[in-house]
Amino acid sequence: MKEGNSDGRFDKNEVFRNISDSLCLNAEKRTTKYSNRRIQYAVSSVAIIAFILTGGYFLFHQQRIPEKVEKNIFDPGSKKAHLLSAKGDKRDLSESFEMKQKDGSVISNDIQQGVITFQETVPAKKAVEQQTVYVPKAGEYELILSDGTKVFLNSESQLTFPTCFDGDSRLVELTGEVSGTSFNINAYKTNSYIDATLVEGSIRIRLPNKDETFSLHPNHNLRLDKLSDEISIRQVNTEIYTAWVRGEFIFRNQPLKEIFAQLERWYDFKIIYRHPEIAGMRFTGSAEKSRPLDYLLDLLQAVTDIHYKTEGGTIVLYKE
Repeated sequence: MKEGNSDGRFDKNEVFRNISDSLCLNAEKRTTKYSNRRIQYAVSSVAIIAFILTGGYFLFHQQRIPEKVEKNIFDPGSKKAHLLSAKGDKRDLSESFEMKQKDGSVISNDIQQGVITFQETVPAKKAVEQQTVYVPKAGEYELILSDGTKVFLNSESQLTFPTCFDGDSRLVELTGEVSGTSFNINAYKTNSYIDATLVEGSIRIRLPNKDETFSLHPNHNLRLDKLSDEISIRQVNTEIYTAWVRGEFIFRNQPLKEIFAQLERWYDFKIIYRHPEIAGMRFTGSAEKSRPLDYLLDLLQAVTDIHYKTEGGTIVLYKE
Protein backbone atom coordinates (compact mmCIF):
# COMPACT_ATOMS: atom_id res chain seq x y z
CA MET A 1 0.00 0.00 0.00
CA LYS A 2 1.39 3.41 -0.96
CA GLU A 3 1.63 6.12 1.62
CA GLY A 4 1.80 9.82 0.78
CA ASN A 5 -0.13 12.04 -1.59
CA SER A 6 -1.29 10.79 -4.99
CA ASP A 7 -3.87 13.29 -6.14
CA GLY A 8 -3.28 13.13 -9.86
CA ARG A 9 -1.39 16.42 -10.21
CA PHE A 10 1.05 14.89 -12.68
CA ASP A 11 0.90 12.59 -15.69
CA LYS A 12 3.12 9.66 -16.59
CA ASN A 13 4.71 11.34 -19.62
CA GLU A 14 5.89 14.25 -17.52
CA VAL A 15 7.10 11.88 -14.84
CA PHE A 16 9.40 9.96 -17.15
CA ARG A 17 10.68 13.11 -18.81
CA ASN A 18 11.69 14.69 -15.53
CA ILE A 19 12.99 11.88 -13.36
CA SER A 20 14.34 8.39 -13.88
CA ASP A 21 16.60 6.20 -11.85
CA SER A 22 20.00 4.87 -12.84
CA LEU A 23 20.42 7.05 -15.94
CA CYS A 24 24.09 7.54 -16.80
CA LEU A 25 23.70 11.03 -18.26
CA ASN A 26 26.40 12.73 -16.21
CA ALA A 27 28.45 14.54 -18.84
CA GLU A 28 30.94 15.93 -16.37
CA LYS A 29 34.46 15.14 -17.50
CA ARG A 30 37.27 14.80 -14.99
CA THR A 31 40.31 16.62 -16.31
CA THR A 32 42.72 16.90 -13.40
CA LYS A 33 43.22 15.06 -10.14
CA TYR A 34 45.46 15.88 -7.21
CA SER A 35 46.23 14.27 -3.88
CA ASN A 36 46.53 16.53 -0.89
CA ARG A 37 47.26 14.32 2.10
CA ARG A 38 48.70 17.13 4.16
CA ILE A 39 45.35 18.82 4.66
CA GLN A 40 43.69 17.56 7.83
CA TYR A 41 39.96 17.57 8.24
CA ALA A 42 37.55 16.66 11.02
CA VAL A 43 33.84 17.29 11.40
CA SER A 44 34.42 20.00 13.99
CA SER A 45 37.40 21.61 12.26
CA VAL A 46 37.37 24.94 10.46
CA ALA A 47 37.83 24.75 6.68
CA ILE A 48 39.29 27.81 4.99
CA ILE A 49 39.67 28.51 1.28
CA ALA A 50 41.07 31.77 -0.04
CA PHE A 51 39.94 32.81 -3.51
CA ILE A 52 41.82 35.43 -5.51
CA LEU A 53 39.33 36.81 -8.01
CA THR A 54 40.09 39.90 -10.10
CA GLY A 55 42.57 41.08 -7.51
CA GLY A 56 40.31 40.53 -4.50
CA TYR A 57 40.50 37.95 -1.75
CA PHE A 58 37.51 35.78 -0.84
CA LEU A 59 37.88 33.91 2.46
CA PHE A 60 35.36 31.16 3.16
CA HIS A 61 35.11 29.32 6.43
CA GLN A 62 32.59 27.48 8.50
CA GLN A 63 30.85 29.01 11.50
CA ARG A 64 28.06 28.17 13.85
CA ILE A 65 24.76 29.54 12.55
CA PRO A 66 21.45 30.25 14.28
CA GLU A 67 18.81 27.58 14.71
CA LYS A 68 16.23 26.92 12.02
CA VAL A 69 12.76 28.44 11.83
CA GLU A 70 9.94 25.89 11.86
CA LYS A 71 7.53 25.72 8.89
CA ASN A 72 5.11 23.43 7.12
CA ILE A 73 6.98 20.37 5.89
CA PHE A 74 5.66 20.52 2.30
CA ASP A 75 5.82 24.27 1.68
CA PRO A 76 8.72 25.54 -0.47
CA GLY A 77 11.10 28.17 0.85
CA SER A 78 10.87 31.92 0.37
CA LYS A 79 12.82 35.17 0.53
CA LYS A 80 13.94 35.57 4.14
CA ALA A 81 17.09 36.36 6.08
CA HIS A 82 18.49 37.99 9.22
CA LEU A 83 21.02 40.80 9.58
CA LEU A 84 23.51 40.25 12.41
CA SER A 85 25.74 43.10 13.58
CA ALA A 86 29.22 42.75 15.05
CA LYS A 87 27.70 43.75 18.40
CA GLY A 88 25.33 40.80 18.33
CA ASP A 89 22.18 42.67 17.32
CA LYS A 90 19.81 40.63 15.13
CA ARG A 91 17.29 42.11 12.72
CA ASP A 92 14.71 40.12 10.79
CA LEU A 93 14.69 41.23 7.15
CA SER A 94 10.90 40.91 6.92
CA GLU A 95 10.32 44.64 6.48
CA SER A 96 11.79 47.34 4.26
CA PHE A 97 14.09 49.88 5.89
CA GLU A 98 17.04 52.20 5.38
CA MET A 99 19.55 53.02 8.08
CA LYS A 100 22.84 54.90 8.22
CA GLN A 101 25.82 53.35 9.98
CA LYS A 102 28.44 55.11 12.10
CA ASP A 103 31.08 54.38 9.47
CA GLY A 104 29.13 56.42 6.91
CA SER A 105 27.58 53.51 5.03
CA VAL A 106 23.87 53.05 4.36
CA ILE A 107 22.03 49.74 4.63
CA SER A 108 18.68 49.42 2.84
CA ASN A 109 16.39 46.41 2.63
CA ASP A 110 13.73 45.80 -0.04
CA ILE A 111 11.35 43.01 0.99
CA GLN A 112 9.51 43.10 -2.35
CA GLN A 113 12.66 42.09 -4.23
CA GLY A 114 14.30 40.18 -1.38
CA VAL A 115 17.46 42.29 -1.65
CA ILE A 116 19.57 44.02 0.99
CA THR A 117 22.01 46.70 -0.22
CA PHE A 118 25.13 48.05 1.47
CA GLN A 119 26.23 51.42 0.09
CA GLU A 120 29.26 53.54 0.87
CA THR A 121 28.03 57.14 0.57
CA VAL A 122 31.18 58.88 1.81
CA PRO A 123 34.68 57.69 2.70
CA ALA A 124 34.55 55.81 6.00
CA LYS A 125 34.93 58.20 8.92
CA LYS A 126 35.48 55.49 11.51
CA ALA A 127 36.52 51.86 11.61
CA VAL A 128 34.54 49.91 9.02
CA GLU A 129 31.83 47.77 10.59
CA GLN A 130 31.39 44.06 9.92
CA GLN A 131 27.96 42.78 8.93
CA THR A 132 26.56 39.27 8.67
CA VAL A 133 23.55 38.14 6.66
CA TYR A 134 22.19 34.75 7.66
CA VAL A 135 19.62 32.83 5.61
CA PRO A 136 17.82 30.06 7.54
CA LYS A 137 16.54 26.80 6.11
CA ALA A 138 13.71 27.28 3.61
CA GLY A 139 15.06 30.70 2.66
CA GLU A 140 17.23 32.57 0.15
CA TYR A 141 18.26 36.21 -0.23
CA GLU A 142 20.21 38.58 -2.48
CA LEU A 143 22.90 40.98 -1.31
CA ILE A 144 24.43 43.94 -3.11
CA LEU A 145 27.76 44.78 -1.52
CA SER A 146 29.26 48.27 -1.39
CA ASP A 147 31.33 47.71 -4.54
CA GLY A 148 28.22 46.70 -6.50
CA THR A 149 28.87 42.95 -6.34
CA LYS A 150 25.67 40.90 -6.38
CA VAL A 151 25.68 37.82 -4.16
CA PHE A 152 22.93 35.20 -3.91
CA LEU A 153 22.85 33.43 -0.56
CA ASN A 154 21.26 29.99 -0.44
CA SER A 155 19.34 28.27 2.37
CA GLU A 156 21.14 27.72 5.69
CA SER A 157 24.01 29.98 4.63
CA GLN A 158 25.81 32.88 6.24
CA LEU A 159 28.05 35.62 4.81
CA THR A 160 30.17 38.01 6.91
CA PHE A 161 31.71 41.08 5.22
CA PRO A 162 32.63 44.75 5.82
CA THR A 163 30.07 47.42 4.96
CA CYS A 164 32.82 49.14 2.93
CA PHE A 165 35.80 47.59 1.15
CA ASP A 166 39.28 49.10 1.35
CA GLY A 167 41.32 49.01 -1.86
CA ASP A 168 41.12 45.96 -4.11
CA SER A 169 40.67 43.40 -1.31
CA ARG A 170 37.32 41.66 -1.01
CA LEU A 171 37.53 39.66 2.20
CA VAL A 172 34.37 37.81 3.21
CA GLU A 173 33.56 34.72 5.29
CA LEU A 174 31.07 32.10 4.13
CA THR A 175 29.23 29.15 5.59
CA GLY A 176 26.93 27.35 3.16
CA GLU A 177 26.41 28.21 -0.52
CA VAL A 178 26.73 31.47 -2.40
CA SER A 179 26.60 32.39 -6.05
CA GLY A 180 27.74 35.48 -7.94
CA THR A 181 27.63 36.48 -11.58
CA SER A 182 30.68 34.36 -12.40
CA PHE A 183 31.06 31.67 -9.76
CA ASN A 184 29.34 29.39 -7.26
CA ILE A 185 30.76 28.25 -3.92
CA ASN A 186 29.34 25.36 -1.89
CA ALA A 187 30.93 25.03 1.57
CA TYR A 188 28.28 23.55 3.83
CA LYS A 189 29.71 22.13 7.04
CA THR A 190 27.52 19.02 6.72
CA ASN A 191 28.85 18.19 3.25
CA SER A 192 31.82 15.86 2.82
CA TYR A 193 33.24 18.19 0.17
CA ILE A 194 33.76 21.84 -0.77
CA ASP A 195 32.94 22.91 -4.32
CA ALA A 196 34.08 25.92 -6.35
CA THR A 197 32.56 26.30 -9.83
CA LEU A 198 33.59 29.02 -12.27
CA VAL A 199 31.14 30.29 -14.89
CA GLU A 200 33.31 32.97 -16.50
CA GLY A 201 36.55 34.87 -15.91
CA SER A 202 39.41 33.27 -13.99
CA ILE A 203 40.04 32.33 -10.40
CA ARG A 204 42.97 31.12 -8.32
CA ILE A 205 42.38 28.98 -5.25
CA ARG A 206 44.75 28.59 -2.31
CA LEU A 207 44.12 25.80 0.18
CA PRO A 208 45.00 25.79 3.90
CA ASN A 209 48.56 24.73 4.77
CA LYS A 210 49.33 24.50 1.07
CA ASP A 211 51.60 26.92 -0.82
CA GLU A 212 50.39 25.77 -4.23
CA THR A 213 47.50 27.58 -5.88
CA PHE A 214 45.07 26.06 -8.37
CA SER A 215 43.90 27.98 -11.43
CA LEU A 216 40.29 27.42 -12.37
CA HIS A 217 39.01 28.18 -15.85
CA PRO A 218 35.43 28.79 -17.07
CA ASN A 219 33.10 25.77 -17.03
CA HIS A 220 35.30 23.94 -14.53
CA ASN A 221 34.69 22.79 -10.97
CA LEU A 222 37.19 22.22 -8.18
CA ARG A 223 36.14 19.78 -5.47
CA LEU A 224 37.97 19.18 -2.21
CA ASP A 225 36.98 15.89 -0.57
CA LYS A 226 37.23 16.41 3.19
CA LEU A 227 37.41 12.68 3.92
CA SER A 228 40.10 11.59 1.44
CA ASP A 229 41.90 14.96 1.18
CA GLU A 230 41.66 14.56 -2.58
CA ILE A 231 41.39 17.53 -4.94
CA SER A 232 39.84 17.14 -8.37
CA ILE A 233 39.27 19.60 -11.21
CA ARG A 234 36.77 18.69 -13.89
CA GLN A 235 34.84 20.25 -16.74
CA VAL A 236 31.15 20.62 -15.90
CA ASN A 237 27.85 22.08 -17.01
CA THR A 238 27.79 25.16 -14.77
CA GLU A 239 24.01 25.55 -15.13
CA ILE A 240 23.59 22.57 -12.82
CA TYR A 241 25.52 24.32 -10.05
CA THR A 242 23.79 27.69 -10.44
CA ALA A 243 20.25 26.44 -11.13
CA TRP A 244 19.10 27.27 -7.58
CA VAL A 245 19.53 30.99 -8.30
CA ARG A 246 17.14 30.66 -11.24
CA GLY A 247 14.53 28.86 -9.11
CA GLU A 248 15.29 25.32 -10.26
CA PHE A 249 16.63 22.02 -9.04
CA ILE A 250 18.71 20.17 -11.63
CA PHE A 251 20.08 16.70 -10.88
CA ARG A 252 22.34 14.69 -13.16
CA ASN A 253 22.99 11.05 -12.23
CA GLN A 254 23.23 11.98 -8.55
CA PRO A 255 22.66 9.69 -5.55
CA LEU A 256 19.43 10.30 -3.70
CA LYS A 257 21.41 11.25 -0.59
CA GLU A 258 22.89 14.28 -2.39
CA ILE A 259 19.54 15.22 -3.89
CA PHE A 260 17.73 15.16 -0.56
CA ALA A 261 20.52 17.15 1.09
CA GLN A 262 19.45 20.05 -1.17
CA LEU A 263 15.74 19.43 -0.66
CA GLU A 264 16.14 19.31 3.14
CA ARG A 265 17.55 22.85 3.20
CA TRP A 266 14.90 24.35 0.94
CA TYR A 267 11.84 22.66 2.46
CA ASP A 268 13.21 22.38 6.02
CA PHE A 269 12.66 18.74 6.98
CA LYS A 270 14.69 15.73 8.06
CA ILE A 271 15.07 12.56 6.00
CA ILE A 272 15.28 8.95 7.15
CA TYR A 273 16.15 6.08 4.79
CA ARG A 274 14.40 3.01 6.18
CA HIS A 275 16.39 0.91 3.72
CA PRO A 276 20.05 2.09 3.38
CA GLU A 277 20.30 1.21 -0.32
CA ILE A 278 17.74 3.89 -1.15
CA ALA A 279 20.26 6.65 -0.37
CA GLY A 280 22.62 5.40 -3.09
CA MET A 281 20.07 5.18 -5.92
CA ARG A 282 20.91 7.62 -8.72
CA PHE A 283 18.53 9.95 -10.50
CA THR A 284 18.46 12.50 -13.29
CA GLY A 285 15.77 15.15 -13.44
CA SER A 286 14.72 18.73 -12.79
CA ALA A 287 11.99 20.58 -10.95
CA GLU A 288 10.90 24.10 -10.07
CA LYS A 289 11.73 25.16 -6.52
CA SER A 290 8.25 26.68 -6.19
CA ARG A 291 6.67 23.20 -6.30
CA PRO A 292 5.47 21.76 -2.98
CA LEU A 293 7.60 18.92 -1.66
CA ASP A 294 4.86 16.30 -1.90
CA TYR A 295 4.73 16.88 -5.67
CA LEU A 296 8.37 15.77 -5.95
CA LEU A 297 7.82 12.87 -3.58
CA ASP A 298 4.85 11.72 -5.65
CA LEU A 299 7.03 11.72 -8.76
CA LEU A 300 9.61 9.59 -6.99
CA GLN A 301 6.94 7.22 -5.76
CA ALA A 302 5.37 6.91 -9.22
CA VAL A 303 8.49 5.75 -11.09
CA THR A 304 10.21 3.61 -8.43
CA ASP A 305 9.37 1.13 -5.71
CA ILE A 306 10.22 3.79 -3.12
CA HIS A 307 7.39 5.04 -0.87
CA TYR A 308 7.26 7.85 1.66
CA LYS A 309 5.44 8.82 4.81
CA THR A 310 5.67 11.77 7.17
CA GLU A 311 6.39 11.62 10.88
CA GLY A 312 6.16 15.15 12.23
CA GLY A 313 8.95 17.12 10.59
CA THR A 314 10.56 13.98 9.21
CA ILE A 315 10.05 12.18 5.91
CA VAL A 316 10.71 8.45 5.84
CA LEU A 317 11.63 6.71 2.58
CA TYR A 318 11.08 2.97 2.47
CA LYS A 319 10.35 -0.02 0.25
CA GLU A 320 7.43 -2.36 0.78
